[in-house]
Amino acid sequence: MIDKNNLLNTVFLAAVISIICLSAAPVPMQAESDINERIDEHGNLRIYNDFISVVINTEENARGRFAVETTGGDPGRDDDENMPLIYGRPIPWTSFTTVRIDGVNYSFGGETERRAGQNTNFGEKIRPPEVEDDKIITEYQIEDLMVTQYLEIVKSTTTGLQDTALIEYEITNTDDEPHETGLRIMLDTMLGEVDGSPFRVQEEAIETDTNLTSEDLPNFYQSFDSLTDPQITSQGSFIGEEVTPPDDVYMSNWGSLADGAWDFNFEPGREFLREGEYERDSAIALYWEPETIEPGETVSYSTTYGLGGITKVPGMLSLGISSPREFAFTTDTPELPIVAYVENTTEITAENVSISLNLPDYLQVEEAEREIGNLEAQDVAQVNFYASPAADQLPRSSSFEVVAEADNTDSNLLEREIELLTPTMEAEFFAPEEFRVEDGRLTPMPYTIKAVVRNTGDSAINNFSGELVLPPGIDFTDRERSRRKSSSVKPGEDLELRWKVRPHDIEGYFPVALNLEGEAGLSDSIQEEIYIPSTEAEVYFDFKTSRIDRGIITVDIRGVNLGEDINEIEFELEFDDENLEFMHASRGTFFVRDNRMMSWRGPEQYSENIFGFQEELPDNVEEGGLATMRFRILEDHLELEEIKQKFELLNIKLITDGDERIELR
Repeated sequence: MIDKNNLLNTVFLAAVISIICLSAAPVPMQAESDINERIDEHGNLRIYNDFISVVINTEENARGRFAVETTGGDPGRDDDENMPLIYGRPIPWTSFTTVRIDGVNYSFGGETERRAGQNTNFGEKIRPPEVEDDKIITEYQIEDLMVTQYLEIVKSTTTGLQDTALIEYEITNTDDEPHETGLRIMLDTMLGEVDGSPFRVQEEAIETDTNLTSEDLPNFYQSFDSLTDPQITSQGSFIGEEVTPPDDVYMSNWGSLADGAWDFNFEPGREFLREGEYERDSAIALYWEPETIEPGETVSYSTTYGLGGITKVPGMLSLGISSPREFAFTTDTPELPIVAYVENTTEITAENVSISLNLPDYLQVEEAEREIGNLEAQDVAQVNFYASPAADQLPRSSSFEVVAEADNTDSNLLEREIELLTPTMEAEFFAPEEFRVEDGRLTPMPYTIKAVVRNTGDSAINNFSGELVLPPGIDFTDRERSRRKSSSVKPGEDLELRWKVRPHDIEGYFPVALNLEGEAGLSDSIQEEIYIPSTEAEVYFDFKTSRIDRGIITVDIRGVNLGEDINEIEFELEFDDENLEFMHASRGTFFVRDNRMMSWRGPEQYSENIFGFQEELPDNVEEGGLATMRFRILEDHLELEEIKQKFELLNIKLITDGDERIELR
């Protein structure tokens, strides 16, 4: 086993690192930072910006495993560069992801003999790590599942900067049978040179084996070794716009989680001492329990890990606040999470310590003051508040205050600013092409109605639905549903919606409406008209079925829209007798019903190159083949397109029940 601390000391000078906001005022810095890529001196592929780097192993041994490091880190500090958040030096291998398929464990990525995940199965490389659209994409076929790993740099919820790694897996069942599939992401966390720092979750600093179920999970968790003088503050998310809430979370020592790809040696209350050794080494594993993935179905799982943002003010009671920099109240996130940290920096016990939250009138909290009790010297305590809206309309910019007090020390006050986001949307209909009439039929058929919905706001539109409302005269195709749904439409995202419909044979303008809905009362409706042209009776050559076989061409003559009031049809066929010789004629499908031949007179030859047809039409048939004609091609060099020009239909007449004669041409 490599000693990670010794390895760090050989590569980097020891430094005291602090990735933390040191005052209530944010450091001026652009949230967006250009994403770059490079291959480092160890062959790792990196994407990086001014704040962090995501590193992935490209060699055969443990290919696809990753790490996260700072580059510039917190823009307010100059002593936190190039430090690990998820360990992986010189080449990532200690963090790994398990795909559990029908009770069997597989490690994502390349095979390895290293300790982490060595006793598992592996898949087949389909796509080695490569950068596309600022993401590192790696793909493996594992049994009958295609598993794709995406690594991307995104904005942190608490710092507002692009200093967080988004870790996502997409799993597609490529089999004809369903499979029970689960996922575990194990992260070997490390804060600079400090390994084994407590995970700060809710109101606890977790330093021993701990299991959290989905009901226990807050929006995010953080880790630091000291509030007043931290090396690095890291943060991961359990709940949020870009993450999939796990079913279970285990916090333990790295050795135990490395040795067990799914089940592992878990002892509640045991300190984070690496199993088999005597060094503190913390790790976290997020579990998504197996679920049935049907053939062709795709599921995805994601989490984030990066830098955490804490607004801080020094004092006898040093005070820190962490909360999202930007927040939208939604069904999935109905409450704003606020974490307040207080550290007793004195040499005495602070007596009867309390923390109070002061909110503006449009926000509310059930319990605004929390009693901590006595706080020993140098100890840190933390409390959670959950704020909710107290008004329908919320301002874009807001702030709140946290006050720390004790009987025998000075009090302290800290303010944190926040942006309250709201979703808005626009929608537009698009008709890919207009209806037209070809060979007497409406085309295209079925017809596609398309709409594009755009999120023009600052937060995601969650639980979106768009319902297409059709008028009489237009129907959905079989199995087509009127409603389209999406769990989330991100800010700036365009969501394309499509429906297949079939109009009746009725000419006119028909209104269609699209009703849009999202959570938090978001709704809109748009309307558009579709013009359906009229279709008329027509007789034509159906060259789609024409074929040339041994110098003989077969030509079908079809009729469409020959309504119930049409009793008879007359027409003439003229052909080029210099290039074609008539051979044979047979009845078309118009004169076949239930596999029985119906009355058909057949053609009468009027001249060397003209045949005439006079047929009585059967009842309750409006379209079909009127005749099939076969001709010998006299010139070998003629192609099908040339031969088509050698035929013409003339003097087409329809005779109605009332002996009215309708001339088509």
